[in-house]
Amino acid sequence: MIKEVDCKDEQNTSLQRMIETQFSLVEQKRISKLLINGVRFHNNSNFSDPDWVRYICDHKLDLVPGTPPTHRQHELLFSKLHYTRYLLEKIRHKILKPNNKIHYKWIKALLDIDRKQTSIRDIITTSNMGLVLSMAQKCRYKNLEYGELVSEGAMALLRVTECYDYRLGFHFSTYACRAIGKSFVRLAKKQFRNNRILYIDYDPALEKDDTCQQIREQRIFETIRQVRHYILGNNGNLSDIEREVLKMRFSVGDFHGNQMTLKDIGLILGLSKERIRQIQNQAVDKLSMIVK
Repeated sequence: MIKEVDCKDEQNTSLQRMIETQFSLVEQKRISKLLINGVRFHNNSNFSDPDWVRYICDHKLDLVPGTPPTHRQHELLFSKLHYTRYLLEKIRHKILKPNNKIHYKWIKALLDIDRKQTSIRDIITTSNMGLVLSMAQKCRYKNLEYGELVSEGAMALLRVTECYDYRLGFHFSTYACRAIGKSFVRLAKKQFRNNRILYIDYDPALEKDDTCQQIREQRIFETIRQVRHYILGNNGNLSDIEREVLKMRFSVGDFHGNQMTLKDIGLILGLSKERIRQIQNQAVDKLSMIVK
Protein backbone atom coordinates (compact mmCIF):
# COMPACT_ATOMS: atom_id res chain seq x y z
CA MET A 1 0.00 0.00 0.00
CA ILE A 2 2.67 2.45 -1.07
CA LYS A 3 0.56 5.13 -2.71
CA GLU A 4 3.35 7.68 -2.74
CA VAL A 5 5.80 5.45 -4.64
CA ASP A 6 5.73 5.93 -8.39
CA CYS A 7 4.61 2.60 -9.87
CA LYS A 8 5.20 3.35 -13.54
CA ASP A 9 7.75 0.61 -14.13
CA GLU A 10 7.47 -3.10 -13.57
CA GLN A 11 9.87 -3.15 -10.60
CA ASN A 12 7.82 -0.74 -8.49
CA THR A 13 4.61 -2.54 -9.43
CA SER A 14 6.11 -5.85 -8.33
CA LEU A 15 7.35 -4.28 -5.08
CA GLN A 16 3.93 -2.85 -4.29
CA ARG A 17 2.19 -6.15 -5.03
CA MET A 18 4.59 -8.06 -2.75
CA ILE A 19 4.08 -5.65 0.14
CA GLU A 20 0.28 -5.60 -0.19
CA THR A 21 -0.02 -9.41 -0.24
CA GLN A 22 2.55 -10.47 2.35
CA PHE A 23 2.47 -7.79 5.05
CA SER A 24 -0.16 -6.39 7.42
CA LEU A 25 -1.62 -2.90 7.01
CA VAL A 26 0.50 -1.54 9.87
CA GLU A 27 3.64 -3.03 8.33
CA GLN A 28 2.68 -1.69 4.89
CA LYS A 29 2.39 1.83 6.29
CA ARG A 30 5.77 1.58 8.00
CA ILE A 31 7.47 0.10 4.91
CA SER A 32 6.00 2.88 2.80
CA LYS A 33 7.36 5.56 5.12
CA LEU A 34 10.81 3.96 5.25
CA LEU A 35 11.12 3.56 1.49
CA ILE A 36 9.93 7.09 0.76
CA ASN A 37 11.63 9.08 3.53
CA GLY A 38 14.35 6.80 4.84
CA VAL A 39 15.92 7.60 8.25
CA ARG A 40 18.42 10.20 9.41
CA PHE A 41 21.74 9.05 10.82
CA HIS A 42 25.17 10.50 11.61
CA ASN A 43 27.67 8.80 9.33
CA ASN A 44 30.83 7.49 10.92
CA SER A 45 34.00 6.15 9.35
CA ASN A 46 34.00 3.40 11.99
CA PHE A 47 30.95 1.83 10.31
CA SER A 48 33.36 0.14 7.88
CA ASP A 49 35.65 -1.12 10.66
CA PRO A 50 34.79 -4.79 11.47
CA ASP A 51 36.39 -4.63 14.93
CA TRP A 52 34.41 -1.51 15.89
CA VAL A 53 31.18 -3.00 14.55
CA ARG A 54 31.78 -6.24 16.46
CA TYR A 55 32.41 -4.30 19.67
CA ILE A 56 29.29 -2.16 19.28
CA CYS A 57 27.04 -5.10 18.40
CA ASP A 58 28.34 -7.46 21.10
CA HIS A 59 28.68 -4.92 23.93
CA LYS A 60 25.99 -5.32 26.58
CA LEU A 61 24.87 -2.19 28.40
CA ASP A 62 24.20 -2.78 32.09
CA LEU A 63 21.66 -0.02 32.63
CA VAL A 64 20.57 0.23 36.26
CA PRO A 65 16.79 0.67 36.61
CA GLY A 66 15.97 4.11 38.01
CA THR A 67 19.31 5.66 37.08
CA PRO A 68 20.14 7.69 33.96
CA PRO A 69 22.78 6.33 31.56
CA THR A 70 26.29 7.63 32.00
CA HIS A 71 28.00 9.70 29.31
CA ARG A 72 29.83 6.58 28.06
CA GLN A 73 26.59 4.56 28.00
CA HIS A 74 24.93 7.34 26.00
CA GLU A 75 27.78 7.20 23.48
CA LEU A 76 27.34 3.45 23.08
CA LEU A 77 23.56 3.72 22.78
CA PHE A 78 23.76 6.40 20.08
CA SER A 79 26.52 4.46 18.30
CA LYS A 80 24.23 1.43 18.19
CA LEU A 81 21.31 3.59 17.05
CA HIS A 82 23.10 5.26 14.16
CA TYR A 83 24.87 2.12 13.01
CA THR A 84 21.50 0.34 12.89
CA ARG A 85 20.05 3.21 10.88
CA TYR A 86 23.06 3.05 8.57
CA LEU A 87 22.23 -0.62 7.88
CA LEU A 88 18.61 0.35 7.34
CA GLU A 89 19.57 2.87 4.66
CA LYS A 90 21.80 0.31 2.93
CA ILE A 91 18.90 -2.13 2.61
CA ARG A 92 16.57 0.68 1.49
CA HIS A 93 18.92 1.68 -1.34
CA LYS A 94 19.30 -1.97 -2.30
CA ILE A 95 15.52 -2.36 -2.61
CA LEU A 96 15.09 0.85 -4.60
CA LYS A 97 18.07 0.26 -6.89
CA PRO A 98 16.89 0.20 -10.54
CA ASN A 99 16.65 -3.18 -12.26
CA ASN A 100 17.11 -5.07 -8.99
CA LYS A 101 14.95 -8.12 -8.42
CA ILE A 102 13.03 -7.60 -5.18
CA HIS A 103 13.30 -10.35 -2.58
CA TYR A 104 10.92 -10.90 0.31
CA LYS A 105 13.86 -11.31 2.72
CA TRP A 106 14.99 -7.73 1.96
CA ILE A 107 11.63 -6.26 2.98
CA LYS A 108 11.56 -8.50 6.07
CA ALA A 109 15.08 -7.39 7.01
CA LEU A 110 14.01 -3.76 6.55
CA LEU A 111 11.24 -4.21 9.13
CA ASP A 112 13.43 -6.20 11.55
CA ILE A 113 16.20 -3.59 11.57
CA ASP A 114 13.64 -0.81 11.90
CA ARG A 115 12.22 -2.51 15.00
CA LYS A 116 15.73 -2.78 16.41
CA GLN A 117 16.54 0.90 15.89
CA THR A 118 13.15 1.87 17.32
CA SER A 119 13.83 -0.28 20.39
CA ILE A 120 17.20 1.44 20.95
CA ARG A 121 15.56 4.86 20.56
CA ASP A 122 12.89 3.86 23.09
CA ILE A 123 15.58 2.91 25.62
CA ILE A 124 17.16 6.34 25.22
CA THR A 125 13.90 8.28 25.59
CA THR A 126 12.58 6.13 28.45
CA SER A 127 15.79 6.37 30.49
CA ASN A 128 15.83 10.17 30.06
CA MET A 129 12.11 10.81 30.64
CA GLY A 130 12.90 11.90 34.18
CA LEU A 131 14.48 15.06 32.76
CA VAL A 132 11.09 16.11 31.38
CA LEU A 133 9.18 15.32 34.57
CA SER A 134 11.70 17.04 36.80
CA MET A 135 11.77 20.21 34.70
CA ALA A 136 7.96 20.24 34.39
CA GLN A 137 7.63 20.08 38.17
CA LYS A 138 9.87 23.10 38.63
CA CYS A 139 8.15 25.12 35.89
CA ARG A 140 6.26 28.11 37.34
CA TYR A 141 4.15 29.27 34.38
CA LYS A 142 0.60 29.90 35.55
CA ASN A 143 -2.42 28.41 33.75
CA LEU A 144 -0.27 25.71 32.13
CA GLU A 145 -1.33 22.18 33.03
CA TYR A 146 1.32 19.74 34.18
CA GLY A 147 0.19 17.25 31.52
CA GLU A 148 0.67 19.81 28.75
CA LEU A 149 4.19 20.57 29.95
CA VAL A 150 5.06 16.86 30.07
CA SER A 151 3.62 16.28 26.60
CA GLU A 152 5.52 19.25 25.13
CA GLY A 153 8.72 18.24 26.91
CA ALA A 154 8.41 14.64 25.71
CA MET A 155 8.10 15.83 22.11
CA ALA A 156 11.22 17.95 22.60
CA LEU A 157 13.05 14.91 24.01
CA LEU A 158 12.12 12.84 20.95
CA ARG A 159 13.28 15.61 18.62
CA VAL A 160 16.56 16.06 20.44
CA THR A 161 17.18 12.30 20.31
CA GLU A 162 17.01 12.55 16.52
CA CYS A 163 19.34 15.58 16.35
CA TYR A 164 21.95 14.82 19.03
CA ASP A 165 25.42 14.19 17.61
CA TYR A 166 27.15 11.79 19.97
CA ARG A 167 30.54 12.45 18.32
CA LEU A 168 30.85 16.02 19.61
CA GLY A 169 31.65 14.98 23.18
CA PHE A 170 29.14 16.95 25.27
CA HIS A 171 26.61 15.27 27.51
CA PHE A 172 23.18 14.34 26.15
CA SER A 173 21.45 15.70 29.27
CA THR A 174 22.98 19.15 28.62
CA TYR A 175 21.59 19.18 25.09
CA ALA A 176 18.22 17.74 26.14
CA CYS A 177 17.62 20.11 29.10
CA ARG A 178 18.16 23.14 26.89
CA ALA A 179 15.70 21.84 24.27
CA ILE A 180 13.09 20.93 26.91
CA GLY A 181 13.41 24.36 28.56
CA LYS A 182 12.95 26.12 25.23
CA SER A 183 9.88 23.98 24.46
CA PHE A 184 8.29 25.18 27.73
CA VAL A 185 9.01 28.80 26.76
CA ARG A 186 7.40 28.30 23.35
CA LEU A 187 4.33 26.71 24.93
CA ALA A 188 4.01 29.58 27.41
CA LYS A 189 4.30 32.16 24.63
CA LYS A 190 1.65 30.35 22.63
CA GLN A 191 -0.75 30.17 25.57
CA PHE A 192 -0.25 33.75 26.73
CA ARG A 193 0.55 35.66 23.55
CA ASN A 194 -2.53 37.83 24.09
CA ASN A 195 -1.40 38.82 27.59
CA ARG A 196 1.15 41.49 28.30
CA ILE A 197 3.66 39.20 29.92
CA LEU A 198 7.38 39.37 29.19
CA TYR A 199 9.11 36.03 28.69
CA ILE A 200 12.86 35.66 28.73
CA ASP A 201 14.39 32.87 26.67
CA TYR A 202 16.59 30.34 28.38
CA ASP A 203 20.16 31.66 28.46
CA PRO A 204 22.90 29.26 29.64
CA ALA A 205 25.21 32.22 30.25
CA LEU A 206 23.05 33.21 33.22
CA GLU A 207 23.93 29.99 35.05
CA LYS A 208 27.44 30.45 36.38
CA ASP A 209 27.24 28.79 39.79
CA ASP A 210 28.22 25.10 39.67
CA THR A 211 26.33 24.45 42.91
CA CYS A 212 22.96 24.96 41.20
CA GLN A 213 23.98 22.49 38.49
CA GLN A 214 24.91 19.86 41.06
CA ILE A 215 21.61 20.25 42.91
CA ARG A 216 19.70 20.02 39.61
CA GLU A 217 21.52 16.86 38.57
CA GLN A 218 20.83 15.23 41.94
CA ARG A 219 17.11 16.02 41.69
CA ILE A 220 17.00 14.72 38.11
CA PHE A 221 18.73 11.53 39.24
CA GLU A 222 16.15 10.94 41.98
CA THR A 223 13.25 11.71 39.63
CA ILE A 224 14.51 9.33 36.93
CA ARG A 225 14.81 6.53 39.47
CA GLN A 226 11.20 7.04 40.54
CA VAL A 227 9.94 7.22 36.94
CA ARG A 228 11.80 4.07 35.95
CA HIS A 229 10.25 2.25 38.88
CA TYR A 230 6.81 3.49 37.78
CA ILE A 231 7.31 2.31 34.19
CA LEU A 232 8.46 -1.15 35.20
CA GLY A 233 6.00 -1.74 38.02
CA ASN A 234 2.98 0.42 37.11
CA ASN A 235 2.82 1.74 40.67
CA GLY A 236 0.73 4.61 39.39
CA ASN A 237 -2.28 2.26 39.31
CA LEU A 238 -2.99 3.14 35.68
CA SER A 239 -5.80 1.48 33.79
CA ASP A 240 -5.03 -0.58 30.69
CA ILE A 241 -6.20 2.18 28.35
CA GLU A 242 -4.12 4.81 30.20
CA ARG A 243 -1.00 2.66 29.83
CA GLU A 244 -1.64 2.11 26.12
CA VAL A 245 -2.20 5.82 25.51
CA LEU A 246 1.09 6.71 27.25
CA LYS A 247 2.99 4.03 25.33
CA MET A 248 1.68 5.23 21.97
CA ARG A 249 1.89 8.92 22.84
CA PHE A 250 5.51 8.85 24.03
CA SER A 251 6.68 5.71 22.16
CA VAL A 252 8.17 3.98 25.19
CA GLY A 253 8.12 0.49 26.60
CA ASP A 254 7.19 -2.42 24.33
CA PHE A 255 5.36 -0.28 21.75
CA HIS A 256 7.60 -0.39 18.70
CA GLY A 257 6.64 2.53 16.46
CA ASN A 258 6.86 6.24 16.01
CA GLN A 259 5.42 8.68 18.46
CA MET A 260 1.74 9.13 17.59
CA THR A 261 -0.54 12.14 17.70
CA LEU A 262 -3.72 12.31 19.76
CA LYS A 263 -5.73 11.95 16.58
CA ASP A 264 -3.86 8.80 15.49
CA ILE A 265 -4.32 7.20 18.91
CA GLY A 266 -8.02 8.07 18.80
CA LEU A 267 -8.41 6.34 15.44
CA ILE A 268 -6.82 3.16 16.80
CA LEU A 269 -8.79 3.09 20.06
CA GLY A 270 -12.04 4.38 18.54
CA LEU A 271 -12.15 7.50 20.69
CA SER A 272 -12.15 11.23 19.98
CA LYS A 273 -9.00 13.31 20.06
CA GLU A 274 -10.26 15.26 23.09
CA ARG A 275 -11.04 12.03 24.97
CA ILE A 276 -7.50 10.77 24.35
CA ARG A 277 -6.16 14.09 25.69
CA GLN A 278 -8.24 13.63 28.86
CA ILE A 279 -6.95 10.07 29.34
CA GLN A 280 -3.38 11.25 28.81
CA ASN A 281 -3.73 14.07 31.37
CA GLN A 282 -5.29 11.69 33.90
CA ALA A 283 -2.39 9.25 33.49
CA VAL A 284 0.21 12.00 33.78
CA ASP A 285 -1.49 13.35 36.92
CA LYS A 286 -1.16 9.89 38.48
CA LEU A 287 2.48 9.87 37.47
CA SER A 288 3.04 13.29 39.02
CA MET A 289 1.70 12.01 42.33
CA ILE A 290 4.38 9.29 42.32
CA VAL A 291 7.19 11.67 41.37
CA LYS A 292 6.18 14.10 44.10
